[in-house]
Amino acid sequence: VRVEIMASYTAISSISKKIAELMHKELVPELIPSEEYIGFAAPNERDSLMVGIFLYDIRESDEIKANQMSARDLSTMRFPPVYLNLYYMITAYAEGDILFRSLREEMILGKIIRYFHDNSIIMREEGNIPAKIELMKMSMEEKTKIWSFAGMPYKLSVFYKVSPVTIDSERIQKVTRVTSVDIRVVGGKQNIQEE
Repeated sequence: VRVEIMASYTAISSISKKIAELMHKELVPELIPSEEYIGFAAPNERDSLMVGIFLYDIRESDEIKANQMSARDLSTMRFPPVYLNLYYMITAYAEGDILFRSLREEMILGKIIRYFHDNSIIMREEGNIPAKIELMKMSMEEKTKIWSFAGMPYKLSVFYKVSPVTIDSERIQKVTRVTSVDIRVVGGKQNIQEE
């Protein structure tokens, strides 16, 4: 019996959830008091978060392109999946006086950078291709363009790319397989018939 592992439309949210879980494990309670202070929000919607995870872009991968259908079972083929790159901005927010706050935020970001440098592969429950998380090399101009939230001043953040993230197609095509071959020799000539 063949069990098909699907990378469904939830693949994007699964990656985001996994990133948050890894940060919970790494930052709580040493630098962040509890998991509720790490979450998903644009900088202008962060409320009481101390670490904000913001998925700011999703693009189709230029590195991986699928153009071949895969066998679903003996009578159907599945159309190729789409491979995506996810782009995250992670920002730390600390409370208190400005000197303490800045140092605390730098420690939080330093620990995040170290963790993802040492653990750059993200395994998921669904799908069979692990995703790689990598720190992006970006200019300050690129960062400030992303950080354009109603006139808010830029705050030190780290930017990551996660790829590939796979979403399988639900389109299928019926196929007829060759089930038998009948080879006959008639008058010195070979006659092959496929069914």
